[in-house]
Amino acid sequence: MAGHGPHPPLLPISEAPRRRRNLHHLSHSSLHSTSLLPLSLPPVPGLPPEAATTYDLPLHLHTHTHLKTALQPYFHTLIPNVVVHDFNLYWLPKTAAEFGVPSVFFSIFTASVAAYFLSHTRKEGNPHVPTAAEITTPPPGFPPSALHLYPFEAEQIIHAYTLLESNATMAHRFLQNISDSDMVIFRSCNEMEGKFLEFLEKQLGNGYKENRREHEYNKYKNIFTVGIQAPRPGDEPPLVSGGEGGAMKPWVEALKWLDGQPDRSVTYVAFGSDFVLTAAQIEAVALGLEASGAPFLWIKRTPRHVELGAGDGLPDRFEDRIEGRGLVVTEWIPQMKVLEHPAVGVFFSHGGISSSIEGLASGQRLVALPIQLDQGINTRLVAEELKVVVEVRRTNLEDGSVSAENVCEAIRRAVSEGDDTETWRNAKDLQERVVHKLELEDQYVQEFIDRVAF
Repeated sequence: MAGHGPHPPLLPISEAPRRRRNLHHLSHSSLHSTSLLPLSLPPVPGLPPEAATTYDLPLHLHTHTHLKTALQPYFHTLIPNVVVHDFNLYWLPKTAAEFGVPSVFFSIFTASVAAYFLSHTRKEGNPHVPTAAEITTPPPGFPPSALHLYPFEAEQIIHAYTLLESNATMAHRFLQNISDSDMVIFRSCNEMEGKFLEFLEKQLGNGYKENRREHEYNKYKNIFTVGIQAPRPGDEPPLVSGGEGGAMKPWVEALKWLDGQPDRSVTYVAFGSDFVLTAAQIEAVALGLEASGAPFLWIKRTPRHVELGAGDGLPDRFEDRIEGRGLVVTEWIPQMKVLEHPAVGVFFSHGGISSSIEGLASGQRLVALPIQLDQGINTRLVAEELKVVVEVRRTNLEDGSVSAENVCEAIRRAVSEGDDTETWRNAKDLQERVVHKLELEDQYVQEFIDRVAF
């Protein structure tokens, strides 16, 4: 996949490559054989000039097509061999094709999520907008599994099929990428999602081939897996003075606090920064952690465009009561360094697949409370299908409410159960067979490289 002329071999086009600081995070990743080239985009009306990633943007701008015009000149000047993109840039495959450039859709969704929702969009081979009731259970022909959605999750996800953003729904963008891209890549492996990958391949081959032009049949549809891409030592960029956002102080304070805790005693809590927990959810998590009796480090962040105070949602005098046993941090700290700290033994997150993989890679016991979008299916995959995670029980499946008692119960299970308990026995087995087996991941990547021929 070498590029033309003196340019680097692969051009990663991200959603908002406005500044070089994105490369700071990528240059220390596992893309050891890849040279990275910064793209200096011209000003784009409607896109904040300081925006470097979707983290800097409100949700309604995540899917906007402002970048389309800005990126087109690079097809003239760089002439890349291939463009790798995510689902939000659903217009990019056709734009690349106009310049004779093949496109690769790198799905940020798991194969199980793609298989589950992709099939719900078609009924007897025709486009179909499902109801919330329909998507609580898997589609017809879906392989036997524990995957399902609770009613409140289905009500949330139905917006992906109906809510128009930049004249396209989320489902439309995903399907457009599947249809127009030359290849599809999943961050997955047969050992974790084999039957869902097989089902997805059958669905794509049987349902979308008729939409391709006759001479393109022979290359449709190339689906590849590149392994789960578990983090490896050295993947995270080194800490420098200032850290992310120019603040190292929160990490220094958190590290000092962790150093004073017994080995594997701390529950690390992080729900990411893309979604905002409701005040009721924050209160349930806070009181549940308090009642569990376990030491905890809670990274309580919100997106930059959301104006919330550090104490929003926290019960009165909560931080006073947990002083010494718990620490709440509202700034960025390096997650993998936290997970690798000997004091940490449990990772409590929203159940996103990246969080689950990072937790398994660091040997933590995992607790999940899915909040929205694909997190429900991803959590069922690891908690009910693979049985390597504890999911927090809901008090009401219609509205998704959660209680402090249920949070406490899940934390205590993860903290106190023996290693021979089914969940943690399964987790250890999966770590040994897949997550820590680097040669297996290298094999998936090499097979992808060997089979690619543009």
